[in-house]
Amino acid sequence: MAEKSVAWTSFRTLEPNPYPYTPMTQSILERGVETSSLAGVGSRGPPTTFHRGYLYLNVEELRWILGCFADVPEEVLLQYLGDEADVAFDRISIRPSLRGLALVASEGSQPARMALHGLTVERRLPDRPAVEPLSDAALLGLVDTHQEFLTEMIGAHVLFSGLAEAYAASVERLLPGSPSRRRIQALVSTWTETKTAEMARRGAALESDERRGAFLEAFGHRCPREMEIAVPRWREKPGTLRQGTSVVRPDATGEPITTDSTGTDSEGGLGRTLARLALYPGSLLERLRENPKNEWLKSYAYLRDLLLDIGRRATVSGHLGAPEDVFYLSFGTARRLLSEPPSRRYTRRRVARAKHEHERNERYSPPLFVDRDFQPIERGPRREESGLSGLGVSEGRVSGRAIVARSPEDVDLSGKSVDAERAILVTEFTDAGWTPLFFQVDGLVMERGSLLSHGSIVAREAGIPAVVNANGAMERIDTGDRIAVDAEAGSIRLLDR
Repeated sequence: MAEKSVAWTSFRTLEPNPYPYTPMTQSILERGVETSSLAGVGSRGPPTTFHRGYLYLNVEELRWILGCFADVPEEVLLQYLGDEADVAFDRISIRPSLRGLALVASEGSQPARMALHGLTVERRLPDRPAVEPLSDAALLGLVDTHQEFLTEMIGAHVLFSGLAEAYAASVERLLPGSPSRRRIQALVSTWTETKTAEMARRGAALESDERRGAFLEAFGHRCPREMEIAVPRWREKPGTLRQGTSVVRPDATGEPITTDSTGTDSEGGLGRTLARLALYPGSLLERLRENPKNEWLKSYAYLRDLLLDIGRRATVSGHLGAPEDVFYLSFGTARRLLSEPPSRRYTRRRVARAKHEHERNERYSPPLFVDRDFQPIERGPRREESGLSGLGVSEGRVSGRAIVARSPEDVDLSGKSVDAERAILVTEFTDAGWTPLFFQVDGLVMERGSLLSHGSIVAREAGIPAVVNANGAMERIDTGDRIAVDAEAGSIRLLDR
């Protein structure tokens, strides 16, 4: 199918989501993206849509937004994302340098000025809901406060994700098979102190109650499939957090893994240029993407608590069968349960239909791309006689037994000991809920991802070889198979076949 017919691309490469979203999550994300001033920079159509519960981005819209920066001089863009760029967690403040803003205002195009000015966000994180019962009016007020906050922050996060992904893709295209690829794999790291890197280091050793408690205090608002508001957070079900008591990798000390970021190597100026291209914009974009996300996920978790409170009240009134049914309603309908409640029969029938549709969508394997009529246009897996190929994102080589899993709960490392054969995790993609596992395995293979995806970042932090974009890996590899992963060549060989 011609490329010009491609209208939508799966968000899964940026924000891994192996399951379809519930109606509540859809309504929150849609409002966050479509009503944000950041998403409104372009004019080529709606920025997002949902197909069978999965979020898709408008390819033309994303390309148009990224194209806004094509005529901005490189030194202006680098200055905008200069060393002053930071995140203040008391006010979710994304602050590029003031000089960079001034340069963009004077030298950038009108669309670029609109987009970059919009990326200076400063919003106060709403408070966590009070423990004592709230009146209906107070509860609705807090619900609206968190939704308003999330509307702006989700829109900012989507655009930062697009920009970060664009930088990662440009570096990957620059380095097909060259010796510098290994250098970039090491350099494009988490040395900019993202919350993802901190979570990886602190999740490396959770063998004591004290460490697990400290981890939950810092990251209890996160969990596997964290973009889905219906999923319980770690703080609600601590038992779902892998505690890492079986094996801790020798380098999992909890100390930062230092990376040489000077950009000097045997290729001299080329190495420095590539480091500048990859590290300076890419790593700062990664920080500006991930650090605010960690904070707005707190608001997301607080909103979950508030919605469950609405669900409990609606269960007492007979509108819902259980508090969790509230997530099968849209945000607006759930809010009406306390202000202008519809009939009990209407609400229960709507929940039943949404549950049936959600179960149907869970049996569906969504393609990476769909056309304007939402027909799949994804290419099949690239097969090789002796193995699979992909993109190496964390250098090194490792051989061992494969553990194939679609969720962190499916990973069984109980039989692994220090002397046992090395374990290599094979999955479609990962998110925050997989983080503690990375320091218990010795290699990673993912079907999706890029240099700046979650699995790539944490694999580099853990110091394990990783290959992503290995199409068909879960189809070709079974748990227990012996495989060899060469991240420098981007290859996976099946040793027993």
